[in-house]
Amino acid sequence: MNLVKFVLILCFVAVTGCKEQKKTEGLTPETVVVAVSFDNPPFEYYRDGQKVGFDVDLAEIIAKELKLKVDFKDMSFDSLIGALQSGRAAFAVSAITPTGERAAKVDFSEPYKTSGIVIIVGKDSPIQSATDLNDKVVGAQLGTIYETYAKQELSQVLKNFSVRSLNKIPDILQDFKAGRISAIIIGESEGMSLIKAHPDFKMIVIPSTKSGYAIAMPKGSPLKRDIDAVIKKMKKNGDFDKLEKKWLQG
Repeated sequence: MNLVKFVLILCFVAVTGCKEQKKTEGLTPETVVVAVSFDNPPFEYYRDGQKVGFDVDLAEIIAKELKLKVDFKDMSFDSLIGALQSGRAAFAVSAITPTGERAAKVDFSEPYKTSGIVIIVGKDSPIQSATDLNDKVVGAQLGTIYETYAKQELSQVLKNFSVRSLNKIPDILQDFKAGRISAIIIGESEGMSLIKAHPDFKMIVIPSTKSGYAIAMPKGSPLKRDIDAVIKKMKKNGDFDKLEKKWLQG
């Protein structure tokens, strides 16, 4: 094999390798694939057939800063990490809380929002705190920290307590309205959205459960540095204040 042919082969391997890397990271020169679970207002949901929410705007701002277009992929929350590991998305944004278990599988951006854990019950319910959930069945979204909290924390201190885990928040709501569960365990901002939409609901804050939301990416993602830089810029220039006002305070 002559030297010229050898060099050409190396160039071909290098180029095709880069293309494959971009493919597995959910990236093209024009587009970034973003995994989202569109059932979680006010962060990500459908309104009049359009994808909207706090996290949707955040993803679009990041993509604009990176000079890319967003290709949102709707999937169940418990599928988001797997989508990143398999290379079907470049990043995921769905009010995701970094945990040790998740951090072993994916990388996270800097946190961009904090929120606590709350209980949603009927307005006339006698339930006033987590300690009133003895002998109750609660609903939580599969794969979330709220499911983990209910199963690992509440179950340790409550009697005859059980958790019904479902993929989608609308399914949890349906069970709640049908009386199959007595309460919903969910994030504080999401809980506020629920009681705004359902005046017959009330929200009970569980103390000392504050945690942060961050963007998840495949391990070693080249986007982490840029995404962190955009988040820092948004915190400094007031963009997050605008998103808070638009989606969480309106």
